[in-house]
Amino acid sequence: MVGHETLMHVLRDCLVAKRIWEIWFKGNIPRTFLQTDDLEWFRLNLGTSFSSHLWQSWSEIFVVTCWSIWQWRNASIHEVLFVRPQDPVYRILCYLKEMKMSKRVEPAAVDCNHSVILSGTGQHAYNSKVKIFVDGAVCLANQKSACGGFACSTSGDWLRGFSYTIGKSSPLESELIGILHGLKLAADLKLSNVWMGSDCQEAILCLREESEAYRFSSLLGEIRKSAAAFKHV
Repeated sequence: MVGHETLMHVLRDCLVAKRIWEIWFKGNIPRTFLQTDDLEWFRLNLGTSFSSHLWQSWSEIFVVTCWSIWQWRNASIHEVLFVRPQDPVYRILCYLKEMKMSKRVEPAAVDCNHSVILSGTGQHAYNSKVKIFVDGAVCLANQKSACGGFACSTSGDWLRGFSYTIGKSSPLESELIGILHGLKLAADLKLSNVWMGSDCQEAILCLREESEAYRFSSLLGEIRKSAAAFKHV
């Protein structure tokens, strides 16, 4: 592709993404789905029941499908050994089922005086009614990075999202900045218990084990200071 790859191209218009949407729509994609762009496209899909699949609402299908397409696109660029799933819709359905099952898990009773950063494995110990997912990405060609994330209720309803252009940084730094912005989003939502998911194990270990690399000591300190404002993180 010549020039910059747009968000709409990645999530909807490229051949890989379009094939996934065609399966969800059984080969008959609505015209409004294809002709609406950017924020209006997200609002349309989060507020309209375009389709459904057995036990799942369209808003849940839409969010997880967008997240999966985005993750697979980044992995195809940054991970040499990455192989796209042969049946992407089946993989998305597995993610949706895991989400549904996680809502049935009783949270563990935890009482601590300080905020705790947990691993991003999907295991949640605290009784939070809102889940926040964050991610960071770096373009290998120019080292420019960005971060983003979103908050949703335990029923899968979209609440709010964010995205920021960072500039030149490492993958770890962009992920840590995403976590910091995720905490700021939690503060804006006036949460006391925060469940946050990240797919960067290195960032999780830095925070959980208090392993401070010299370059990121200031950033890690800012994250811990922000986390301390909540009852549980």
